[in-house]
Amino acid sequence: MQLSTEIQLSTIIRAMKDAVIPAVDAKNKLAMQQAQMVVGLLNLMSHQLPVQCRFDRDELQRLVTSAQSLSKLN
Repeated sequence: MQLSTEIQLSTIIRAMKDAVIPAVDAKNKLAMQQAQMVVGLLNLMSHQLPVQCRFDRDELQRLVTSAQSLSKLN
């Protein structure tokens, strides 16, 4: 069984918020900033995922069409 990317991302975000960030020394501002940035980037990725999947499918279809056109030239 393979977990969906959406579930994986939400699990990682929750782990960062519930376990990793609380374990970071609050005095270490750079580490805290970087941890928050990771959470922000993961959230952004989770919102962009549906669009990215559509883009990838469209690109793959275009590549298949191009390959089929090229194979007809031989």
